[in-house]
Amino acid sequence: MSRRIDRDGYIHYDIIITGKRFCGNTGHRDKKQATTWIADFKAKIRREMANEIIGIKPEVTLTCQALLQEWLAHHSGKHARNVKADWENHILPKLRNVQAMKVTSGMVEEIRTAFLNSPCLTNTKGKVAEQIRVKIEKARLNGEKVLLKPFKRHSNAGANKVLRHLYFVFGWGVKTERIPRLPFRKLKELIEQEPVRTFLRPEQVRPFLAQLDSLGNLPVMVAVRSMLYMGLRECEALTMLWTGFDQDRRVYTAVDTKTGENAPLPVPEDLRVLLARLPKLSSPPPTCN
Repeated sequence: MSRRIDRDGYIHYDIIITGKRFCGNTGHRDKKQATTWIADFKAKIRREMANEIIGIKPEVTLTCQALLQEWLAHHSGKHARNVKADWENHILPKLRNVQAMKVTSGMVEEIRTAFLNSPCLTNTKGKVAEQIRVKIEKARLNGEKVLLKPFKRHSNAGANKVLRHLYFVFGWGVKTERIPRLPFRKLKELIEQEPVRTFLRPEQVRPFLAQLDSLGNLPVMVAVRSMLYMGLRECEALTMLWTGFDQDRRVYTAVDTKTGENAPLPVPEDLRVLLARLPKLSSPPPTCN
């Protein structure tokens, strides 16, 4: 038997029992705890091998909640927190006390359907579901009415993510031999709608700029034309510097871009006219060094 420690400090095992090799992560950093875990693991493997020799297949009675707890004992970080949240909010209410090997594809589909039909309990102010429930309960006790903005429905992408988190835990259970196989058939993922992007057709550009100019907001007129004509990002248009223009204001060079490329960009005539109207342009901008 050999042991090794990974870069996170966890102790791994590599053992051979009756010619079969077993290796993996003990989930412990403490040497004493890891040794105890390995001893229990070896005893479990020997019992299972003994049952195989005499033809006895032990029944897997592990529940879904217990399987999740074992998965969480071996995983950490943001990914583990996300998986735990989806299980507690959407999966365990249906499968908490169900044995892992008795989960069916119908149960999984019911979880997905319930998720899609439930409201997304996060409003525009970022309040989470528990805060909203507390507010509603407090208002009910005081005999008051609570006006909440309508919640949006969950998306197909969110439903696919919940099922992937379900498969993560069950797949790990199969890989670590906690369950012999997946008890259900994986569902085909739902089609995820691409985000709707707003765009202007060429014939709509002039009417759009005319409507923008009717507002009379000179900085906005300059910023929008900078994005439209020179392809600047919003943050780049809002942080334009006079030092980025050449002396006659016909070329602009962005000082700090997301890609690190600072190529000179031609400034169209109508944008130069608007730049001349800005208060700080009472005198020509300095030449770039």
